[in-house]
Amino acid sequence: MTAIDIAPLRQRAPRGSRTVSQAFFAALEAIPEARRQEVAKAAQAAIREELKVKHRKQPPARRRVIDGR
Repeated sequence: MTAIDIAPLRQRAPRGSRTVSQAFFAALEAIPEARRQEVAKAAQAAIREELKVKHRKQPPARRRVIDGR
């Protein structure tokens, strides 16, 4: 991808996304190189699961607003 291709992707990211991703990668730097990939995959899975749980706990009306339906 060129800089032109990447620009629209950055514009669509919600506010705060960059801060969160930078914190994730900064924390990952503290992990030894040999285990870094394994830890990253596990952390992503845990984050994904936590978001699913929080999404399920929301009332249906709130979910429609977030999902855009």
